[in-house]
Amino acid sequence: MYRFFVSNLFPGRPEFPADSVWRKLIPSKINAFMWIVAHKKILTLDILQRRGLAIANICVMCCKEEESADHLLVDCEFTSGVWNELKKARSLTLTPNRDIITTIRSWNADCPTDLNGWIVYCALHSICWQVWLERNQRTFNDCCLPPTAVYKKAMHAAVEWLVAFGKISRDQAKWWLRTYLNV
Repeated sequence: MYRFFVSNLFPGRPEFPADSVWRKLIPSKINAFMWIVAHKKILTLDILQRRGLAIANICVMCCKEEESADHLLVDCEFTSGVWNELKKARSLTLTPNRDIITTIRSWNADCPTDLNGWIVYCALHSICWQVWLERNQRTFNDCCLPPTAVYKKAMHAAVEWLVAFGKISRDQAKWWLRTYLNV
C-alpha cells in the first residue's frame, strides 16, 4: 500500500526506505524524527532560509559548513567524532554516506540481526537524535558537549530502549554499556 501511494505521489522519486526508519525497538518519537530527517524536513538552517528567514547558515556544531540534514547528521566534523566513537567501540565498518537516505539504507544492510545488531541499530538512531538535541542546546541555550559525551548519552538511551522493549535485562544493559563505553 505504501509503495503504491508513494509511487503515485512522487513519480520518478527513489523509493523511500520506510522499513529502515519505522522500527519496533525505537521509541515512536525517535521514529517520527528519523522519518522527518529522511524526508529532509527537519528545521535546519538551510530549510529555514528557504522558508524566508533572513539568517546566517553556519553549522553550530562545527562552525565550518552550511547546516543541512545531511551535513548535520552525516558530514559534520562534530558528528563524525560521535560516529567514530561507535566505530571504535565495536570495530564497525558502518560508513555514513554523503546522503542521509543512503546512510539509513546501508544501516539495514550492514547491521546483524542478533542482539549486537539491535544495539547497533538503536545506537544509530539514538546518535542522530542526540546530535539533534545537542544542536538545539547549542542554538538555544549556548551549552555544548564534546562528541564523547554525546556518544555516551546516545548509548545510554539506546540500551534503555532495549530494556524498555524487553529485549535485554538491566544486568545485560550494564554489561553492554561497559562494552560500548569502554568503562
